[in-house]
Amino acid sequence: MNRFAKIVLGLIILSLGTGAAYYFISNQPTVSRQKPQIKSTLVETEPAQPTEAAVTINAMGTVVPSREITLRTQVSGEIIQVAEHFTPGGQMPQGKTAVRIEPKDYEIKVHKAKSSLARARADLRLEQGKQDVARQELDMFAQGSELALEETDLALRRPQLEQVQAEVSSSRADLDQAELDLSRTRINVPFNALITERKVNLGSQVNVQDSLATLVDTDTYWVRASVPVDRLRFIDLSAREGNPVRITSQSGTGEWKGRTLRLTGEVDQDTRMATLIIAVPNPLEQQENGPPLMLNDYVQIKIQGRTLHDVTPLPRRALRNDQKVWVVQDGQLDIRPVQIAWKDREQVYIDQGLTPGDQVVLSPLSTPVQGMSLRVSEGEDQK
Repeated sequence: MNRFAKIVLGLIILSLGTGAAYYFISNQPTVSRQKPQIKSTLVETEPAQPTEAAVTINAMGTVVPSREITLRTQVSGEIIQVAEHFTPGGQMPQGKTAVRIEPKDYEIKVHKAKSSLARARADLRLEQGKQDVARQELDMFAQGSELALEETDLALRRPQLEQVQAEVSSSRADLDQAELDLSRTRINVPFNALITERKVNLGSQVNVQDSLATLVDTDTYWVRASVPVDRLRFIDLSAREGNPVRITSQSGTGEWKGRTLRLTGEVDQDTRMATLIIAVPNPLEQQENGPPLMLNDYVQIKIQGRTLHDVTPLPRRALRNDQKVWVVQDGQLDIRPVQIAWKDREQVYIDQGLTPGDQVVLSPLSTPVQGMSLRVSEGEDQK
């Protein structure tokens, strides 16, 4: 009986084991291979839109006089009059008398020269009368004598006539010189001027060629601007009117208009930049409110250069290393080399490498790879 029970128990255990094995084999998990899903990167884009663009060249410069002279005396004497505005910072119109030198000595010289000229003219008239008498006497002597007489210079007093004529010319020259010296006692301003330095005062004793003041022409100031040599090709230096220029003071107190004038023809040895002269007309009148343009001030320059045709403007951040841009093409990244016509701090202008409508990526990508999947942010593709 025990043996039979053992056999039955063994069969039961075997059946249970077989059933369990069959269950696990029938219900084992299955592994299926699926194509991995690639996640697209969301980017911001801007469409390529070719257009025309005026180049603006930024530079720095220094305000200098277009014309500066030292006003000097041409006669000596005491200064008896000084103009009200003949002082540092004062402005005087062309032809205005700046100072007067005591004229009495020169008036006396003019009076003496006039007397000498009158005397010389009287002597000339007397000699002309003697000339007539000498000719008449020579004619009478020839009529009463059978001898043939020649009309010599001495007989007709021609040397004496030349002498008195020379005295008249000399006296007239002396009078001209005396009147010129008298006129020079009034020292006038030769152009519309700003007085930057005055060296004499009322009562000063001056000699010939003494310095009176330093004058600067106020009709036009110059700005000496330093421009990179490679940017000169964008400035039309042959234009008769010059390129328009905006000048801003470093202090930001005003803005003035000017025009490019010419290159100085030299490159600065330290900066290796070209020096461009910019003319600023009426610099003291352009700024109605606020301080005028100051000499020796350091200013910012914006030169309106040539117009670029058929170029695509993009934000500066769209330009990648090695002059490349990223373009979304059929949902994939296309790393494309381009040719740059011009770039400044804010924008870059591309003339080759893009076609109209190309979606240029503006967003940064940590690991850009050619052909990677991209997705344009909503609305960006409609710009």
